[in-house]
Amino acid sequence: MKDHSRVEKSVLSFRVCDLDLEVLFTHELARVVNHVVEPFVCNAKGRYSILLNYKAAVGRSKATRPKTNIINANSDICEIRKWQKNSLEIDLFENTPLAVSISIAYLLISALSYHHGLLLHGAMLVRDSKAHILVGRSGAGKSTLAKNAANMQCAHDDNVAVRYRQGCWYAYGIPTLDNAGLPGRNMCAPIEVVYLIEKSDSFQIVDLPTRLFLAGLPGSVIMPYTDPAMTINVAESLLTFATGIECRRLLFREDSDLGSQI
Repeated sequence: MKDHSRVEKSVLSFRVCDLDLEVLFTHELARVVNHVVEPFVCNAKGRYSILLNYKAAVGRSKATRPKTNIINANSDICEIRKWQKNSLEIDLFENTPLAVSISIAYLLISALSYHHGLLLHGAMLVRDSKAHILVGRSGAGKSTLAKNAANMQCAHDDNVAVRYRQGCWYAYGIPTLDNAGLPGRNMCAPIEVVYLIEKSDSFQIVDLPTRLFLAGLPGSVIMPYTDPAMTINVAESLLTFATGIECRRLLFREDSDLGSQI
């Protein structure tokens, strides 16, 4: 068995959510790591780091791979070997952008949990330097609504990070893959409103009481279930987020243009 501790690693520093991060990786992963992280690369040394080891999954079926990572459906892609406050180590069984993207998401969950932040399964749209966030269950139509939103920039149609800084909640595009297989855009904007979306026969935006928004939001928050301290931090940030931003319910048809309706 190869000793990964003795394999030469490359280092790439990047900045996301106003946090300095770095990824260490073996040479086989250089192309896919650059594909995912390149829009966010910077020169600062990362305070939070992730080590990626490539292990070809030849002869190792999904059924026999340990399911130690957060999203068990992806256990055939990667496996977390070590998760500490400032560092992670992950084995990748695929040399693909998706495997790197999932790993970067874990690093962001960890870093954000200690900096009043959350990683959401949602879309981030920007207009007039303000962010509009779309959240909802899987298949609710976030990507479709984002694609059809005229005069709005889409930072990401599947993941968005939010963080409380200087008395305001900000949204960030992040280096994980969108539904087209491209990394998110390097964008940051204060949050104007968060929409809990639902398909309907007509377009309608209604005010949403905090308690109903909070009840519908947890399914969109990606949690670090393997670490109790991080989980508590995320839960506290979730409550602060839900009570500190404007939230609305958005009913829409698949051909609705959000940009022309708000």
